[in-house]
Amino acid sequence: MDPKTSWASKWLHLAKNVPGAYAMVINDDIPGAVQDMLEDRGIRVPHAHAS
Repeated sequence: MDPKTSWASKWLHLAKNVPGAYAMVINDDIPGAVQDMLEDRGIRVPHAHAS
């Protein structure tokens, strides 16, 4: 999907996103080293909630 031309991308306001893979939900804890790397890159990862 091309975010600049896709009607779905425009409708979901994703036109400014770059092509790639995006996780919608993470259902497990992220290892500390991975969490640190993401935080260093300015990526916020919400914590998993118990169901």
